Amino acid sequence: MAKYYVICEECGSEFRTELLGKIKDREWKLDNFTWICDECKTKKRQKENEKAADEAKVNGLPELQGSEKQVAWANTIRRNRIESLKKAEFPGVFGATDEKLEIFARKKAGLAVIFETLTSATAFINSRFESIYELIRAVDLDELKDTKKEEVVEEQKQAAEAKSESTISPTEPVTSTVAEIQTSEKTIISDLIPQETAKTKEEKSDAGIDESLIDEDV
Repeated sequence: MAKYYVICEECGSEFRTELLGKIKDREWKLDNFTWICDECKTKKRQKENEKAADEAKVNGLPELQGSEKQVAWANTIRRNRIESLKKAEFPGVFGATDEKLEIFARKKAGLAVIFETLTSATAFINSRFESIYELIRAVDLDELKDTKKEEVVEEQKQAAEAKSESTISPTEPVTSTVAEIQTSEKTIISDLIPQETAKTKEEKSDAGIDESLIDEDV
């Protein structure tokens, strides 16, 4: 091991580094490596983390859970993972059957869902050394299918609650039938109104309403 002084290409300051190997290999590294001091590396990393955090907010990604340093680092890892996943293609041409291509596409889509919903900063950090293809291969489609079912059930539950809240009941209802009103360029009113009960017809007769005078094409 030998110690050398090199110049930081970011700030121009001189700092010491240690190199291993044969003399000619160390000399090649001195001439060809991009040398950046620790202080500049830290500043650069901070800028990348801040940029990744801003992009996560813009893209609607969930906030990561962990220490401040873990979250800052994991935001950058997540951003890089998502970018790598977008570029990932089926590895190799030979043996690329329709079935294998479909499974790869489904696992890739599943991993995208994991990246976009996972909130553990530690999980992103601990998996940083695994390639994107190793992560795709590890996706459990059955587990994702179960998760998807839960999401569908939850969506249906929320839709039912929203529909219940938007239902309007008259003060004196003449029937228990629920009429769903949908707007369009031409709304057929007769299709939205429940069938009249005998009581309703009797009330019209008592009120002297002649139904023959009602325009059915309103």
